[in-house]
Amino acid sequence: AKTGKGIPDLLETILFIAHEHKLTFEPKAPSQAIIVETLKDKRGVVTSIIMQQGTLKTGDTVFAQSGETIKVKAILNDLGKPVREVMPSTPVQILGFTEIPEVGSLITADKQAVKEAVEKAKGPAAPAF
Repeated sequence: AKTGKGIPDLLETILFIAHEHKLTFEPKAPSQAIIVETLKDKRGVVTSIIMQQGTLKTGDTVFAQSGETIKVKAILNDLGKPVREVMPSTPVQILGFTEIPEVGSLITADKQAVKEAVEKAKGPAAPAF
């Protein structure tokens, strides 16, 4: 990695695999991301996410698996610089949560998808006796 040897071959292999598996994304699909880290600092609750699908923009309203509705106040890239939008497989930090969300939970612009994720996390209902 330090010398850069083999990087062109690695990138070519990644592109080949992505082409073979038809890995694409729909930019107009509802945004969906997984929370990978959370913290609270002087800016408020800072949530690190990895986008899975769609496009997330500053000002968008998203729904958290915790039930919280969030208006995205800011999106910061890996260098801490503000960005206007983020696409899939991109790690970013977002500001806008009032409560610290659970790591591993889902955020999405599709309220129904959050409801389904909550139901799935609960598991099957216990039989009533």
